[in-house]
Amino acid sequence: MSADIATKAQRLDTQGVARVMSQGRAIQSGSFLLKLLKNSSTEPSKVAYVAPKKLFKTAVVRNKAKRTGRALVTALQRKKPFEKGLSIAFLFRPPIIQRDFADLLEEMEQVLTKNGIITV
Repeated sequence: MSADIATKAQRLDTQGVARVMSQGRAIQSGSFLLKLLKNSSTEPSKVAYVAPKKLFKTAVVRNKAKRTGRALVTALQRKKPFEKGLSIAFLFRPPIIQRDFADLLEEMEQVLTKNGIITV
């Protein structure tokens, strides 16, 4: 099984996030927006977690949204590996802090499986 994708080495840097936001394909979901950009490399996928200040007014709530998102990705990564060579940015929406973790996990798994990010 591959390394934990929530580690700092597996996260996108600022330039990577900007590239994914401008060039990536957008995938809508109820609790998050997923921006996906395929790279030509065979390196492990890199992930960014974004909680916009416009949607989450306080730092406490933004941090909670990002922590929840990292926990979801880590839980999925442990069950099913992500495809290699992807740059992924999760933009969280307010329902992520209101919904049950199990529901969020199921939603994220469905979206990632449908778009070929995780294998079955």
